[in-house]
Amino acid sequence: MKTPPLYLIQSFLAFTQAKNISEAARSLQISQPALTLHLKNFEIFFAEQIFTTQGRRKILTAFGENVRDLLHKRFANLDEDLKSLVDQSQKPEKILVRIGGRSEILNQIAPSIVFPGSLHFIFLDGAAASQSVLDRKVEIAISNHVAKSSPLHAKKLFQSNWNLIAPKKWFKKDLTLKAAFEFLGDKPLLTYKEAETSLELLIQYYGLKKPLQSHRTLSHWPSLIAMTDLEQGWAVAPDTFPVGSSTISIPIASSIIPPTQFFALYRKESSAQAWFKELVQSIQRAF
Repeated sequence: MKTPPLYLIQSFLAFTQAKNISEAARSLQISQPALTLHLKNFEIFFAEQIFTTQGRRKILTAFGENVRDLLHKRFANLDEDLKSLVDQSQKPEKILVRIGGRSEILNQIAPSIVFPGSLHFIFLDGAAASQSVLDRKVEIAISNHVAKSSPLHAKKLFQSNWNLIAPKKWFKKDLTLKAAFEFLGDKPLLTYKEAETSLELLIQYYGLKKPLQSHRTLSHWPSLIAMTDLEQGWAVAPDTFPVGSSTISIPIASSIIPPTQFFALYRKESSAQAWFKELVQSIQRAF
């Protein structure tokens, strides 16, 4: 069985996406009679009727709507795929690359990335950043959310271990992690909106019976760490960001809270370009 050639499929999809046949013809930069002929030739390939009329308007039959839905799924990313190939064939100086990730991480590495083209940094949380690569909203995502079945390529960037941080003035002497944790139980607690699991692991490990009350919840690690330095509270935080001189930092063993691994995520076909590989390497060096 023969199938319609690509130019007829393109004409059919343009017709289904436009308000009328005149608009569809303009989008394809062909005449209206030429598009009408394309649609007629497209319909010949099917045993059932694709089109019918409603007054003077050409519309889809129920079968035609099924064909439209199937082709939309198959060709939804065709334009983006072709645009990506065109962009990748250009010189790096003319290319725009969008990088998504948490604001504190992107702000930290942005000054260190070397790339002759243009970079746009888009602030997204970890899960949204990886999905944005799949949706072609960004070319690279920096995230710790990597699905095992993900079609994306994941390049390791850095690993965050965890520390208990608190104002130095609260401690009269050096304490072990357990002693410090128990001492801080009734002190103001600062939490990060996506890191409750880390705190829960510490609570489970030491079997803390008294529930902890969060004093403030933030969504920006440097701000949370700065508040600790200002004696506003204590927290469990990653070692990715430096603490201030007024803050004590006690390492938490990886057996208690496993480290968090961050990756650069991108579509596998992108790595075929030398300039793209160099960009990813530059991001790696930024850490």
